[in-house]
Amino acid sequence: MTKDLNLLFARLGLPIIPEAEPRFIEALTHASTGKGLNYERMEFLGDAVLKLAVSELIYERLPDASEGVLTKIRGRVVADVTIAKVARDLDLGAYMRMGIAERKSGGDTKVGNIAAAYEALLAAIYQTHGWDVLIGLVATHLEAELHAAIQDPGAENFKALLQEATQARFAVLPVYQLIGGEGPQFQHTFIVEVQVLDRVLGQGRGHTKKAAEQQAAGMALPRLDELLTAPSAETPRAEVPDAKAPKTETSSARSPERKTS
Repeated sequence: MTKDLNLLFARLGLPIIPEAEPRFIEALTHASTGKGLNYERMEFLGDAVLKLAVSELIYERLPDASEGVLTKIRGRVVADVTIAKVARDLDLGAYMRMGIAERKSGGDTKVGNIAAAYEALLAAIYQTHGWDVLIGLVATHLEAELHAAIQDPGAENFKALLQEATQARFAVLPVYQLIGGEGPQFQHTFIVEVQVLDRVLGQGRGHTKKAAEQQAAGMALPRLDELLTAPSAETPRAEVPDAKAPKTETSSARSPERKTS
């Protein structure tokens, strides 16, 4: 059973507009219901609206920053793992309509689902309440990440994001293990893997243990949804991909549950 939308409006500080309710229902409806409209079209608009809002916020705050720096900051702020955290804080999954099987599989907590629903929600807010309300909410919801990204655009604390996600979703902490190393002592490379619920979700390499752990956490973040459907058994160790971070706005790939535009 889904929560009453009026509770969400109150939490967002939005006035109730009865004639606008269908847009919000659409924005929070997963395709697994198999009935009528779902959030996919609204997500398309919301993705663009979110990027525009974040672009304006960082453009105004950083008048001397280059295009490259602004793009990097925006990519970090609008990453799925970031907006999924906002969606969890709003308990957005509890307001979503979805099929029984999808909900039983943990669909109301999957990063892809709730991140998409948050974007669709922003589209509905933009359409019914206007730009000023929309950008005000985005600034409030993403203030902490905006501040952190602006202070240090190059720093991406994947370990902190992974810890927050695993505590919120599974009430456990990730476990890091040094499994090897290679190269001469003056240029030694550490190899670290990270486990969540006894499953190896990521492996990283770095010239320090901390760097290797960050890369492993970055690899693990987009794979957390696998724990909702797969048995709790250790997976074989995988080759480390060339990328050192989970995909963000700068890549065309999305989380498994989300469509590729």
